[in-house]
Amino acid sequence: MRSSITVLTVAALGLAVGACSSDSNQTEATDSGGSGESATSSSGGSSGTGSTSGSGGSSGSASSSGGGSSSGSGSSSGSGGNRDAGIGGGGAVGADDFPRLGMISIGGPQTYASTFEPFAAKVHVVIIGGNWEGWQTGRSYSKETFISGVKSQSKVHTRIFQYVNLNEMPFARSGSWCPTFWDKMNSMNWWLYNAGTSGTKTPDWQDPTNKGLMNLTAAAPKDPATGLGSMESGAKYVNDYYHLGQSAAYSAVPSLDGFFLDNVFVDPYVDGDWNRTGSSQSQTSAGAQAAVMAGEKAYFDYLKSVWPTGIQIGNSGDGIGQAVAAGWSVAGLDGVLQGGVLEGAIGKSYSVETWAGAAEMQSYYVSAMASLASPKLLIFGHGNVSATGSDPSAYSGSTPTSQSPAWQGMRNGLTAALMNDGYYFADAGTYDEETTTNRLWFDEYDGAGAGVGYLGQPVSSAAGSPQTAAWTSGVWKREFANGIVLWNPKGNGAKTVSLAGLGNLKHIKGTQNPTTNDGSMVTDGTVTLQDRDGLILLRY
Repeated sequence: MRSSITVLTVAALGLAVGACSSDSNQTEATDSGGSGESATSSSGGSSGTGSTSGSGGSSGSASSSGGGSSSGSGSSSGSGGNRDAGIGGGGAVGADDFPRLGMISIGGPQTYASTFEPFAAKVHVVIIGGNWEGWQTGRSYSKETFISGVKSQSKVHTRIFQYVNLNEMPFARSGSWCPTFWDKMNSMNWWLYNAGTSGTKTPDWQDPTNKGLMNLTAAAPKDPATGLGSMESGAKYVNDYYHLGQSAAYSAVPSLDGFFLDNVFVDPYVDGDWNRTGSSQSQTSAGAQAAVMAGEKAYFDYLKSVWPTGIQIGNSGDGIGQAVAAGWSVAGLDGVLQGGVLEGAIGKSYSVETWAGAAEMQSYYVSAMASLASPKLLIFGHGNVSATGSDPSAYSGSTPTSQSPAWQGMRNGLTAALMNDGYYFADAGTYDEETTTNRLWFDEYDGAGAGVGYLGQPVSSAAGSPQTAAWTSGVWKREFANGIVLWNPKGNGAKTVSLAGLGNLKHIKGTQNPTTNDGSMVTDGTVTLQDRDGLILLRY
């Protein structure tokens, strides 16, 4: 999985996983701040290794606000606790209590056995892999077994999405996770070329030797058998195979909530003859961008037409943020996706916070949320977080030059995410939570045992709305029915702020970090936040 790359950054990419490039073995790459691990499966075969990120560049333009999403009106009484406050397909915005949690588990073993179900059931939004033909072969259970098992244990109405990727294809059929669709794409000549409809195929910039790109636009021919274009045909394929189970080798998965499409771009991140005019178009040209977005929209429109109760999400957050910051039009994707991922917003060498600062990161977050349709299931990604809540706080190129103190890095990420309505995801650098050593859980996730969603809903006043500016002394604040959240952005320095007039407040009573989470009362007192830090306080 990766973020888009544009002329705005020297490097902006995430983990290359699946990518229609492997029947099974998928080797993840991370920047040097985290540790990658080879993801294996039972079906044999192997793929090339995903690319690692380069140095973090610098932003070339000012941020744009784009307008925040609404959190849902009204406050929630009582503790958020372990109540089932979730939403079904296309449900109302704001139904999930806070903190909201997400998970991307598309690396590692990808077996999705019953032992993984209880952990996945604690999280609101989960993206799973195992997206190669033959995944179910030789197993005594199906994806439906796993997903229904998770949902039967969940008290937060966990929604589960299947990872898919259609934009990049191996040149050779033998390297494809989706050989059935590869055959269709190749026979229809849906390859992207440097110029025209033959000759040099435009390579995937991360793996130019082994992979090319699919032409997503309406310029690619329609399949005469179905009347569908390239991306619509891709949507039909993933729905037929991975949802409806129209294959002898893969059972139907009626409990699936939708698909997660990787690499949903505003700018197509490479030059190529996207419009098949006989010459290459720049990735930054308005015409190429509009054509690519229209192709992506066709994919989502098809799924909405055949699966109206599904929720369709994609990896679009970074691309939307970059496009808005650059002044490019995002109209082609406005309201098209119902959720997505702001991949590596914090913690990686390519993270927006790393190369552009905390304010630009929040601007990307606002833009990404504003682009989504209900229920706006956006995962806010925080990479390279350790089991003790530390993360890389600075980089030189792709090499970390400093680490945050224990627990503080996680607090920075979680409280930054709580300034808007996203679903926080801290990963150890592998996108593999099946492996128990990679599972991260912090007292702040469930109030040290109070239950996921313990903050409840945001208050109905402006103090509960998604925040776009500091509250005082550069520190941000958002208020919830059962507590308040403070966030001190990177570069603001240590700050002491007064809590006068905010009601009866106390620290979480935790076990991981008793120095901070000691349960002490701070009503009308002061608290000090270090630079790049945050704090959750409870009402009593």
